[in-house]
Amino acid sequence: MSSNIEYASVSAIIPCYNSTKTMERAVVSVWEQTLRPKELILVDDGSTDNSLELARVLQQKYGSGFIEIIELGKNMGVSFARNVGWNAAKGDYIALLDSDDSWHPMKLEIQYSFMKNNNQYVLSGHSYSKYQNKNLFNSKILDEFKIKYYSFKYLLLKNPFITPSFMFKNDIEIKFSEYDGGFEDHYFLMKISNRYGQIPSLQLPLASIYKNIYGESGLTSKMWYMQKGYFFIYKELYKSSTITYISYLFLTFYSMIKYIRRLLKVYI
Repeated sequence: MSSNIEYASVSAIIPCYNSTKTMERAVVSVWEQTLRPKELILVDDGSTDNSLELARVLQQKYGSGFIEIIELGKNMGVSFARNVGWNAAKGDYIALLDSDDSWHPMKLEIQYSFMKNNNQYVLSGHSYSKYQNKNLFNSKILDEFKIKYYSFKYLLLKNPFITPSFMFKNDIEIKFSEYDGGFEDHYFLMKISNRYGQIPSLQLPLASIYKNIYGESGLTSKMWYMQKGYFFIYKELYKSSTITYISYLFLTFYSMIKYIRRLLKVYI
C-alpha cells in the first residue's frame, strides 16, 4: 500500500455474482480513491464462473489487509450479500458498489467529508454518469456543487439514487430486506427516510454505470419480477401502518403506470 494515501473509516462492499468481466474495474476504482476506504469486502454470492478465483487474484495484488473475501457458497441474492458484508464491516461508514459499476476517484473524499460534517444524516447519495470519468474536480466545482434533499413522501414515488451512491452509518438498525423480489435498495431508502428524515444527494457524478437502468442484462432485465417487488414493498408499508390503505392503492396503481412506461421505453 502506498504510504502517501490516507484512509477513511469506511468499509466498501461489493457483492459479486458471475462478475469476471467487470469485477476488476470496480475494485480498481476503489483502490484508486484519493481517500481510500479502510477495507474492501468482496462477497461472492455463489458465482458459477471464475469470479471467486479472480477475487483471490485481486486480493493477492492489493493485499489481504485491504481486501476481504466472503464466500456464500450458493446464490442468496444481492441484498443478502450486502447484509453479510455489512455485518463483517469494521468502518464507521458503509459504501456500496456493484461489481459492474465504478466510482469516481474523489467519491469517498467528497462524500465522507460531507457525512462527517453533517452528522445529522445517516445516509447520503450522489449523482452518476454513464461510463467512467476519472477527471478530478477543481476547487470551484467542489465549492459550488448543489445538494438536493429527498423526503419519505418523495421516495414513495421515485428513487433518484443508484445503489453505488449509498454511504451510510454502520450502526443504523435498518438492514436490506432479503425478500425474493426487486427494488430492495429503494425499499431501504424508504425505511431510512421514514425513520431518520430527509436523505441528501450530492449533485456530483461520483459513480459510473455501464448499462441502461432498465432492459439490459442483470437484475434490471427482470422487469416484471422487479415490479412484483414494488407490490410487496407497498403491501409491507401498509401492513406496518407506515402508509394508509388509500396510499397503498394509489402507490400500487402508480407503480403499474411506471412499469408500463418502462416497457414502452425498452421495446418501442
